[in-house]
Amino acid sequence: MKTATKRGPTSLLHKQIEQVGLMPRAKQKFISEMLEALIKQQQSA
Repeated sequence: MKTATKRGPTSLLHKQIEQVGLMPRAKQKFISEMLEALIKQQQSA
């Protein structure tokens, strides 16, 4: 089964996620926790 792939330029968010993946684990964890907090805040708004 083939998954659908998005064509066109890579989104800014996707590029940022790739950059985060290159960072040390401690920084990745910090960014992940910040994102999680923002997502939860948005969901409860």
